[in-house]
Amino acid sequence: MTWFPVTSYYLRYNTNDKQPVVGIYFSVSTPAGTRIDSRHLAVPAADAYYLADMLRNEKPVYFDPKTGALATGHEPVGEGEAPGGASTGGGPIN
Repeated sequence: MTWFPVTSYYLRYNTNDKQPVVGIYFSVSTPAGTRIDSRHLAVPAADAYYLADMLRNEKPVYFDPKTGALATGHEPVGEGEAPGGASTGGGPIN
């Protein structure tokens, strides 16, 4: 898996077909520089609630565009976030 940091997101609900959509924007570093890429994921309603909670409340969040997986960074066990919302490691566990 290749994980990229999520830089922003949006949530959309199509009322005609009752379809939640989560838009993910993520940072991709290349030899030519850094660019922002995106994916727009149509997800079941129950998943949309879970993903919205993760994107609103966790930091950092990473995205793997090949698998569509989202993950939080490493965090110590216990209550609360690390100081400043920073993780203790670089990227999720594979």
